[in-house]
Amino acid sequence: MFSVIACIRDNHDWRLVIAAVIVCLVGSLTTMLLLFRAQECDVGQRKLWIGTSAFACGVGVWATHFIAMLAYDGGMPISYDLRLTFLSVFLSIFGSWVAILIASEGRSGYAFAFSGVLMALGITAMHMTGMQAIEAQAVIVYDAFTSVVAFCSCAVLATIAFLAFFQLKGMKRFAASSGAFVLAICTLHFISMSSITLVPDPTREVPAMALQPEVLAVIVMVVATGLILMAFGAVFLESHLTDLRGLANVSQEGLVILREGRIIDTNERFLTLSGWKLAELIGNIPSAVLALVHGEQESDHREMLLIAKDERQIRVEVVTRPIVYRGRHCDVLVIRDLTQHRRAGEISEHLAHHDVSPGAAGR
Repeated sequence: MFSVIACIRDNHDWRLVIAAVIVCLVGSLTTMLLLFRAQECDVGQRKLWIGTSAFACGVGVWATHFIAMLAYDGGMPISYDLRLTFLSVFLSIFGSWVAILIASEGRSGYAFAFSGVLMALGITAMHMTGMQAIEAQAVIVYDAFTSVVAFCSCAVLATIAFLAFFQLKGMKRFAASSGAFVLAICTLHFISMSSITLVPDPTREVPAMALQPEVLAVIVMVVATGLILMAFGAVFLESHLTDLRGLANVSQEGLVILREGRIIDTNERFLTLSGWKLAELIGNIPSAVLALVHGEQESDHREMLLIAKDERQIRVEVVTRPIVYRGRHCDVLVIRDLTQHRRAGEISEHLAHHDVSPGAAGR
């Protein structure tokens, strides 16, 4: 532990270390936002969003590593092999894709653990390839035990990140999963860096085509900027969906969204009308709160009884319509309160047959 702290303190520019952690956090949050979007889509679209999430994850891991490498002072001039540098990007994205895909499809503790190990393998492969890309008049010597500790720590933290994402709800899901993932990436990098030694070798030649740190810095800056823009895009998408939800909430009719015959969402009007909470409705079938009045009705327009939480029975009209919701084909139940509708009709009819003007009152 102390050797890791000493490595960061003595061999790294702490300002670039902070920059690496920030980029890592942005990449992790973007990954989780895109993965959340993937879980809400149909199978066909889900694979596309998983691929996008893996791309954000892999690029974030790669950018974090090379910003931290720019912060590293090995005591001698360092440049980077171009081919291995770009190979490390591919390994990072591919490893992230396999791990995220298995975690999304498996949804079990074993699947999450396996995905955590695969994620650690991908990050380690990226890290080791990035280290092999170093061109300097030196030979890199690794401490095997410390390297194993770095890998195991990363695997455990990546597993926790997947568990947090798929088991928790709301903002806790994003905070816990992103935090654990940031720790997984940074733990592997800095523990591994604390285990290496650059042994000078004056006989080793540095290729002329090696990537200079200044050029690498520009590439990493462009990549990090793209990652941040992707994060803003993901946040905009969620904000756009929230704005559409706001439009649904101002509707005078209750709205209930069904996926595969079960309730997945409602608007606020329906919750106010029924008295139920959204958490109490999600996963239930509609007949848990709606009952037909006149037996079976084939029409899309049906008169039903809404069973409120306080056991009141409210006469409602229910219209069923197909809808694409969060990228999946669903049904929406449009629910109108007939008691209020009829009461408004009775008031209008009363006013039509009675003259309530001041002059009429005087007569």
